[in-house]
Amino acid sequence: MMSAVDVLRSLQHLFSNHFLCSLDGWGDAAEVRVGFRMGAGQVRQAKKATGKALYVSLSAALYSTGLLFVLAMYAPGWLTPDKTLQKMIFDVIPLVGFGQIWMVWGMVAWAVLGAQGRVRTATILEFFISWGIGAPIAAIFVYLFNYNIEGIIGGLTISYTIGTNVYLYMLYTSDWERLSANVVGQNAAQGKTYNEFDWNDLPDNIREAAIELGFNKRIWESDDDLHAESESKEWNELTDRERKA
Repeated sequence: MMSAVDVLRSLQHLFSNHFLCSLDGWGDAAEVRVGFRMGAGQVRQAKKATGKALYVSLSAALYSTGLLFVLAMYAPGWLTPDKTLQKMIFDVIPLVGFGQIWMVWGMVAWAVLGAQGRVRTATILEFFISWGIGAPIAAIFVYLFNYNIEGIIGGLTISYTIGTNVYLYMLYTSDWERLSANVVGQNAAQGKTYNEFDWNDLPDNIREAAIELGFNKRIWESDDDLHAESESKEWNELTDRERKA
């Protein structure tokens, strides 16, 4: 016979493994794509990748939540034969589904904030919202109002809802150009270059600087067989515009 604690642990194991694995995949994919565009100075493409990631992750969350609701009549019986515990589990499934939608969307938004170079800010917010808001609300629901499992899931759902709205607001109000410039500057400070980029993949400002130095697509992608005229010049022989480039 399973206890209420065992049921809660089973719920956590089931939904965490299933949903967190999927949202980690969406979040990691978004972080890689947006981070690459931010580091390349391609702000418009970074915004587009962010929009696609949020749309796809929300769609996946809605579909998976719909599947959860379809299986709601059967899932409690898979976890325990006890009718009382089955009812407790069944009662929290709507909260789990609602919270999961916000959790998936919010964690993808959190990953995009990291791709913008704001990992520290996003992590501090996540810690504060989880432990400063979610945990106290769950404790109040459980110990003061005696809501049991519903209180715990309710507190988590409230924290996910607040967190997701905060992350989405931060994305909406982001100064993408400045953040991209910061990422590009950090890459330059670490010795990263654009030599491995194809001509068409170069950021607009980098391509314009390369053109100023005498590069074109043929020279850039020639694997050192061809050279721009500026490469043979000394620093004091360069024009002012070439030095700025």
